[in-house]
Amino acid sequence: MEYLSWDLATLSRATHYPNLSIASTHVGLSQPQLSRIVAKLEDQYGVQLLDREARRKSSWTPAALRLAEIYMQTAQSFRLEVSTLSSSMAMRQLRVGTLEGLVPVAMAFCRAVLVKTSVMAVHLDVLDTGPLEERFAGNDLDMIFTARDMGVKKYPKLCVLGYQSLQRMGSGEELVYSMFEYTSTSHKGLPTSKTFVSNSLHVRQAWLERFGGSGTLPSAVRRTKTGHKEEVTVMAVAHESMPDDLWRECKAFLKHPI
Repeated sequence: MEYLSWDLATLSRATHYPNLSIASTHVGLSQPQLSRIVAKLEDQYGVQLLDREARRKSSWTPAALRLAEIYMQTAQSFRLEVSTLSSSMAMRQLRVGTLEGLVPVAMAFCRAVLVKTSVMAVHLDVLDTGPLEERFAGNDLDMIFTARDMGVKKYPKLCVLGYQSLQRMGSGEELVYSMFEYTSTSHKGLPTSKTFVSNSLHVRQAWLERFGGSGTLPSAVRRTKTGHKEEVTVMAVAHESMPDDLWRECKAFLKHPI
């Protein structure tokens, strides 16, 4: 757009300095280059931007200062409009990730977002801890449900949902692990016991019920602590880029889901 040109942006920066000579040393252009840009703008808008007969050579005219002011106001308005457009577009769809053990909570939240906000599509991906955090850090997910402390200082849009116990099931020698448990144990891929590994909570639960073995399964999310030694904090975390008004709505749904 003509009124948001690079030439006007250059003039706007240059008018912060008393004359053409000093300005050229601060805007990254030689004096002849800056002079050509000013002459081009004078011809384009039909106004005199430099007082070439002034005692201090080539000082700015009131018209130059006013043109720079108009540009700054227009550019700021343009940026605000683009930001508003970006926010409104971002609210049309929401990308959510969750651990499988938090699917009931995540589903209730997604339903509330669809029913009560302007969001038109919600994508819910069920992931292991590692991929969940990697995709969130890579901005591939707008919001996640996790049972690992993400840090409120790093992610200020964070809401604690409750608590979940990791319960040991079975007593057999055969181990039933999630992928996260398997890769984080001390054997580092060299098991010392017979081990079944699946990234599906449903599959691990079915295996323990049908074939036995020993594994850890998460309980339902509770609002209050029980003191269980394996208890973890469950939270929802959103990127700072999420519009503030949508985040306020999300927090309300998290505390009182449909």
